[in-house]
Amino acid sequence: MRHGHHIPVAVASALLLMACGDGGQPLPGTTAEGDSTTDTLLLSVVDTLGVEMGDSCYVFASLMQVGHDVDGNILVLDLVRSSIDLFSGLDLSHMGSIGRSGEGPGEYAFPLSFAALSEGGLAV
Repeated sequence: MRHGHHIPVAVASALLLMACGDGGQPLPGTTAEGDSTTDTLLLSVVDTLGVEMGDSCYVFASLMQVGHDVDGNILVLDLVRSSIDLFSGLDLSHMGSIGRSGEGPGEYAFPLSFAALSEGGLAV
């Protein structure tokens, strides 16, 4: 492109961007300024898991992820312990740990995330 054509292209681009404005209308899912009708979402604690001191199965160091398996059990990935703890989805009792620190089979060097697979497996 020659040097003299840069300015008309820049002006045309600016005009095109201004023409794509929202026309002063609120975006979907938002309210107009001054509109006092907003939805409120109330959150409440249903249950908790973990303690500051006590049973080592319930003391966590560095939580990376919390999720559920296909059976509704709770999985908790702790980076410092390099393991995934399994808790009953019914009464939060500790059902065991998966993995440990290391570089061999069943060991994790630096676990950051997991995925519960639909057939019951686990990818870490």
